[in-house]
Amino acid sequence: MHLAGSFDTPASRITAWELLINPRDMVTCFPDVQSFEILTEDNFRVNARVGVSIIKRTMSFDFRITDKVPPNSARLVGNGQGGGSTIEVQMGFTLDETRLGTRVDWAADMTVQGKLTALGTSILDSLASKMATEILERLKSKLQERAKA
Repeated sequence: MHLAGSFDTPASRITAWELLINPRDMVTCFPDVQSFEILTEDNFRVNARVGVSIIKRTMSFDFRITDKVPPNSARLVGNGQGGGSTIEVQMGFTLDETRLGTRVDWAADMTVQGKLTALGTSILDSLASKMATEILERLKSKLQERAKA
């Protein structure tokens, strides 16, 4: 499934860049994180609960930040496994300075295989959309806080 969008933030492009490529900052934007481990500057592991209602599975995701073009764009690539399912995620963003801060354009692609596919396409699409909304709201909030600092 594919999701994309954009939003404006009062944070400077450098501030947005620093947050988006920092695993410690990014992981706090993810929902239902049980634990995380920073492996290297660009690699981290996240254990999170994924699913709907009683059909949630704890999955272990390995993420890496790739294709960095400071302070303009980067990609986050993740592979998760657990509970008889796998999830592959690729997210990219570009940052453009605006008169009032920064415009963040983003796109995400997610592939689900295994037991979670039993939820059906419409539920998986709804779940992905909900997760993306939650991540983006947390990200916007963090950027708002940093713009004030």
